[in-house]
Amino acid sequence: MNPPFWNPRSEDRKISDRCIVSCGTEPHYFEQLHATREYCTKYVPEAWQLFYYGYPDGCPTQIERQYAFKIYALRRAFAAGFAELLWIDTAFQPIGSVGPLWREMNEHGWYIQAQGDAMLGNWCSDVALARFGITRGLAMGIPLCYSGLVGLNIRHETGNRIYRRWCELYDEGTFDGPHENADVDTEAWGNKLRGRCSTDQRCQGHRHDESALSYILFEMGLEPRREPFIDMGQGVGFIGHHRKLICP
Repeated sequence: MNPPFWNPRSEDRKISDRCIVSCGTEPHYFEQLHATREYCTKYVPEAWQLFYYGYPDGCPTQIERQYAFKIYALRRAFAAGFAELLWIDTAFQPIGSVGPLWREMNEHGWYIQAQGDAMLGNWCSDVALARFGITRGLAMGIPLCYSGLVGLNIRHETGNRIYRRWCELYDEGTFDGPHENADVDTEAWGNKLRGRCSTDQRCQGHRHDESALSYILFEMGLEPRREPFIDMGQGVGFIGHHRKLICP
């Protein structure tokens, strides 16, 4: 396993309990992860960085356990004593101050965005639904969240509960399942799997960490947020999408 890249401080960085966490599990993600690092250093100097080029120590590969790397990396930051954990996928780069995001995390304990109009019922395996103890019909009314940007304030009761429950559901195997619901078991793309996860035609696949996180919010009486923090080409938001290296 590759050791993580720690960037605890820049010239202006003070030691804090905020930590940005990310993983580039395979070489084709490394350049994008490097871009995320550069933008975080420029625009989020108040936070530490825990970035993995590869997998965290002891973490199963993506083929072995889907999105295990996310839980392993967040657990490492939690174990190091950081109270405000911000997961950012390698697809995203801060392009301005993330102050509004920290404020949301401080006030509410968490920040997790909705994934458009998608619903959990379309993106959850039969096995996971059974472990959640809900029907697919009920899940069709539960919004699917987006886990590319997840902020959790561990000091806050709500953020702490979401973090611990997410880890529990990973340990219970609810992340496991084919990314795409299909009759043939094959690799889909990006080390994701294609196979049968339901005979219900409403099920298009399983979304692993997102499915579990969406259920947790429902379980806690919460809904994913819809603030335009992520800029997907609309010219709003302070988290950019697939930005190039600042210094190529």
